[in-house]
Amino acid sequence: MLDELIEKAKKKRKLVSIYRSEDTERFITGYILACSDEFLLLSEIDCYGNYDGFMVLKRDALYRCEIESTHAKRAQKLYSLRGQQHPTIKVQDEEEIIPSIFRFAQETQKVVSIELRESDNYDVTGIVTALDDNAVFIHQLTDDGSPDGDSVVLLEDVTEVCCDSQDEQAVKILSEHQNK
Repeated sequence: MLDELIEKAKKKRKLVSIYRSEDTERFITGYILACSDEFLLLSEIDCYGNYDGFMVLKRDALYRCEIESTHAKRAQKLYSLRGQQHPTIKVQDEEEIIPSIFRFAQETQKVVSIELRESDNYDVTGIVTALDDNAVFIHQLTDDGSPDGDSVVLLEDVTEVCCDSQDEQAVKILSEHQNK
């Protein structure tokens, strides 16, 4: 049933609220842009109707999914009234969601935060500098935007990616204003 709801929301471009735990106070609201057997790609909208980047998450991490709930309708109306828009991410093959988000981040110089091996936290945050068939190369940044070395992450170890959310936007701004 959850799979059918996800497909319906994607096809009809319905705003969804996704819960990843039994904590019903915490959820993600957005549009499903792509879904594979393993991952979902969402364009996120915050509760005030603002652009909040993109999220890739594992399908098996979903606890609950809602379509057309009151809070989703409110966010959608605010998003429209504010004239908000998400940039376009090209996903040529829905089985290639992870490489697609990294390609987008590299091309647009957006900051990403990456969860590895279901660690329940973001293990790497930074700018994508290169991508190949097996790995992504990241110039790491701290929460205050300071350089923190470079990292190579195997794509097979990635379990979640957050790209250009409010948190990543803050890191990007701080990074651009280092030593000013």
